[in-house]
Amino acid sequence: MPFFRYRGWSKSGRKIRGEIDAFSVEGAEKELKERGYYGLRVSPVPKDLFENTWLEKKVSERELAVFSRQFATMVGAGISILEALRLLARQSGNRKLQRSLVDIRSGIEQGAALHEAMARHPDVFDTLYVSMLKAAEMGGVVGDVLFRLCDYLEKSVQLKARVKNAMIYPAIVLLVAFAVLFFVLLYVVPSFEDIFLQTGQALPLPTATLLRVSHFFQDNFFTFLGGTSLAGCTFVLFASTKSGRRLTDYARIFVPVYGTIYRKAIMARFARMLGAMLSSGVSLLGALGVVAGTTGNRVVEEVVVAAAAEVARGETLGAQLEDAGLFPLMFVHMVEVGENSGTLDTTLVKLADFFDDEVAHAVANSMALLEPFLLVVIGGIVGALIIALYLPIFQMGALV
Repeated sequence: MPFFRYRGWSKSGRKIRGEIDAFSVEGAEKELKERGYYGLRVSPVPKDLFENTWLEKKVSERELAVFSRQFATMVGAGISILEALRLLARQSGNRKLQRSLVDIRSGIEQGAALHEAMARHPDVFDTLYVSMLKAAEMGGVVGDVLFRLCDYLEKSVQLKARVKNAMIYPAIVLLVAFAVLFFVLLYVVPSFEDIFLQTGQALPLPTATLLRVSHFFQDNFFTFLGGTSLAGCTFVLFASTKSGRRLTDYARIFVPVYGTIYRKAIMARFARMLGAMLSSGVSLLGALGVVAGTTGNRVVEEVVVAAAAEVARGETLGAQLEDAGLFPLMFVHMVEVGENSGTLDTTLVKLADFFDDEVAHAVANSMALLEPFLLVVIGGIVGALIIALYLPIFQMGALV
């Protein structure tokens, strides 16, 4: 169903403008007149240049979380699903989400269930989202499950933000440091070299080494830049392959410092997804099948798939996670307690909260350690440059 822009006047004489979805201009005008608007000018919304292409702005997890919270609130307040979708589509600032909601509403009007209509938009509503809603519709608890989805998405957004924050600061500092270093080697060092040559004296080893490094980058700057770009592109292409993805995912888990934070984030994400699905009425096997594909890590996915296969044969989930050796013993023991007591869903949610806090503490601790470390490294580089540049000057002063 297309969108139309309108301008006109309300009953009170106030100028109004906005957008409305309808099958035609006539249909849009008819609905607007029923609202009491007059003096209307209605025109189709121009199609986005990047619509339905890979360049189109995607629906972020944060936008999906906001939509889910608003949707859950409306449904909980007694507003029908169709009306809630209509209102949310009109106020959405994301074109892709807006079109998806309009299509979902149209699908429901034609007889499809909510989860079936959402399943037609996998790039907006993933398998986890659809599976939880399917179970909710079967159990008649759509409102409750929507709130669980809100909690899951909001926690997931917070978790990802914490992990990103742990990487952004050192990345920016190192990028600036390397930029300054290249500037010194390419522009500052050559100006000092002219002064050194005029003296005619033998240069100290640190200064001579610095000049050789500067000459190398001056003579081979574009070769170095091209080689670095080629290496980066090669790595990206390799990481997109099946074996490359597995290798990089393995490295992300076990690399020092970042690996600890990432591993705890994976534990939190896995526990929260599985707990949310079990709380919504999805079976353990069904939930494991969905969660395996949404962990975001190939190594963890293989572990969960293997665990699901053993659970299908009658084994316990806790025993399979322990055999994998990837999950902490505390995590495994809590899962076993949940299985034995019949409270696996609530146990997993508590585990997710615990590991969320662990990620927050790990990020804070790593930043506290990383800041002085980076200062020492950068200070050492700057100090070495200053010594190498001014050592010949000091020697000249000593001769005088």
